[in-house]
Amino acid sequence: MNDNNQHIENIKRFESLLMSVKRKGMQALLTAMIRGTDFYTAPASQSYYKAYPGGLLEHSLNVYEILYRKATEGGSVLAAELAKEQISQESLILIGLLHDIYKVNRYVAGEKNIKEYDPELVADMLERSPREVKTELDGRRYFWKTKPVYTVEDQFPLGTTDKSIMMIQPYIRLTWDEMMGIKWANGPENMDLFIGSAKKYPIALAAYEAKMEAMYFLD
Repeated sequence: MNDNNQHIENIKRFESLLMSVKRKGMQALLTAMIRGTDFYTAPASQSYYKAYPGGLLEHSLNVYEILYRKATEGGSVLAAELAKEQISQESLILIGLLHDIYKVNRYVAGEKNIKEYDPELVADMLERSPREVKTELDGRRYFWKTKPVYTVEDQFPLGTTDKSIMMIQPYIRLTWDEMMGIKWANGPENMDLFIGSAKKYPIALAAYEAKMEAMYFLD
């Protein structure tokens, strides 16, 4: 997690963006599904990216920022398609910030003992506590350390981004563009279906690209 001040700023920005969407039920959604869950302290994933407290919040903001640039800066075929579709700022906010809301109350923090092979860390341990350092049959030295880990305990296993849509809809009405952007943000489960959706709703491809860019370059 970033330092506490940054985390507080992230929460303020998230809520400011979300509440700028003037749609009936938004306050109720914020109260129940964001403040009433572990959204602000949850990891973004079990182990792959931003797997630490506050990671989900950071990742959601990153996806929104990238998606916003894709839709507003132009310079690509996809940007031109988004311009033709006249995707609203509200839609970009809802897709970017809420596509991963299915991850709330999903991860449970724990610990796991693992072997640490990093030469610098092993050398440091040799100086501090040499008895803790062991040697593998192939000559590699290591020591045991405790690593924070997350396990998945989903109380309502209804999928991923499909579940996000189901969690949002009782509070606010989503447009077709918003549902497609959220649905396909995590990528194609079925390539033919994804391609067909992206041709009809370019925001589906934009959301997927924004998600991947956030994961690989910002997270």
